[in-house]
Parts: sequence; C-alpha cells; structure tokens
Amino acid sequence: MNVNRPYRDLPDIWLDFIETCVLPFSTQEDPASDLAYTKNFPAGKITHHELRTRATYAWKNYENSEGTEKNIRRITVHFLFPRTLEGNPLPGAIYEDFLMLLEQMFEIK
Repeated sequence: MNVNRPYRDLPDIWLDFIETCVLPFSTQEDPASDLAYTKNFPAGKITHHELRTRATYAWKNYENSEGTEKNIRRITVHFLFPRTLEGNPLPGAIYEDFLMLLEQMFEIK
C-alpha cells in the first residue's frame, strides 16, 4: 500500500474545490492568480524562484486584506509553498494542512 499516493492527489482535489467553491466569494483577482501560479509550478511552467516571488507578493497582500478577502487569501497563499505542492513526507502533516484549510473555509461567509 502506497501511503504517499493519496497525499500527492490531495492538493489537486483541494485546488479544484477552492477554484470552484471558494474563489467565487472573492472580489479581487489576486486569489485566482495565486491558484494559477500554484497549478503552473508542478507542470514545470514556472520556476521555484517565480513561485517564491509570487508567495512574497501574496503574503504582503494578505497582510493588507480584511474579512472574507483575508480568509480567501490565506487559503490561496498556503498553496504557493512547494511543501504543499510537492507532498509532505512528515506523518500527520496532511491532517494539519487539511484542518488549517477547513478552519479558514469556515471563516468565509
């Protein structure tokens, strides 16, 4: 049984869910752009440096956001870090990521 296989598939499932069910609550374009960067990294369309640059930009905007936009930004920023995209071999990390995302989604109204 390959335990890592479900984890490798989970970011794609989360991204599809966020794109379909969370982004419609945003009035800004930045969260959608964050997800575009997130999807382009594993496909090799952008470099690690480009992803890191986007993450820095996204964190600055996150800190200046408020309310629902801030919660949405927190979710999309999370995926701009390679640890999330490449899979995390640490036991329990998948549950920590999942619980953090659920907590943020409950804040979106």
